Amino acid sequence: MNIGAVMAGALMAVSLAAGDGPSAAPFAPGRAVQIQVDDNPFSTLVGKRRERALRDEIPTVERFITASGERAFLLMRGNREARIQFLCAPGERRIDCQIDPDGRAEEIYALRMMRGPRGDLLFKDAEGETVLRITVHGGASVLWPGETQRRGAYRSVNGAGEALELAAADRAAALRRAERAGRLLSERVRADIRFVIPAAEEGRRAGDALALAPQSFAEEGAARVAANEDASVLADAIVRVAAGMSRVADDPTGARVLGARIATVRFTPAGAPSLALEGDALVVAYNAAQGAEGRPSSGAVARFLEESL
Repeated sequence: MNIGAVMAGALMAVSLAAGDGPSAAPFAPGRAVQIQVDDNPFSTLVGKRRERALRDEIPTVERFITASGERAFLLMRGNREARIQFLCAPGERRIDCQIDPDGRAEEIYALRMMRGPRGDLLFKDAEGETVLRITVHGGASVLWPGETQRRGAYRSVNGAGEALELAAADRAAALRRAERAGRLLSERVRADIRFVIPAAEEGRRAGDALALAPQSFAEEGAARVAANEDASVLADAIVRVAAGMSRVADDPTGARVLGARIATVRFTPAGAPSLALEGDALVVAYNAAQGAEGRPSSGAVARFLEESL
């Protein structure tokens, strides 16, 4: 018997058995055969870590209730950002809660996350104020807008909804908010203040605007806007500016200066949000494509006015 022929035949049989699938490589003498398996425990661990990392990147929304049970807020946090929204309670006097009976208008605040000395998780606003503290044991204390005393709070729901984004609003809502903002602020400062927003057909050009006074919110103005056109950032910017001005007007001196110096608040589309004074007009630039980051916050408006007037 030819031993070499027998060995060659055996090797050929092995190569055919290992090569049932179309992707199997043909056997060649002198070539190492590598077999890949899918049950590598280290590969599984790496995959699980990757899935967990991807999951951690997706912001989650949590609902908190104050210890008294009367108020609630939403917190969205991920690895890179945090946002908080204080929900309106019945009878609450914040301008966010008064300006639009037909739509949600609570501010979405951007927060910075950091660890405290005892391991607590701190959420700070742009002014460095700790708005929310979550202890290592899960308890929380929150500083409600317009208040100086912190409230205890507890987490009531994990995964309370989708990411915190601006509520949908059309241009009719923007017009409605502009009219009401002008009226509320005029009452606060005892002087006429008009809110000026871009007309629908001119919304992409920064120079042309439609003036709205409390007494001139008329059919001809409403007819010039496209009711179904998205105006979420503009509508939100109106409320944020009104809230910032209202914060300044909380002080009698601030109210007097606002009434004397500001007659018009003009909104204009631009590449980035900004604030400027032009004569007796407060000019508010916003970017409709940037969501909540496309308009100045109420805190930014208040700081700008306090430093500029």
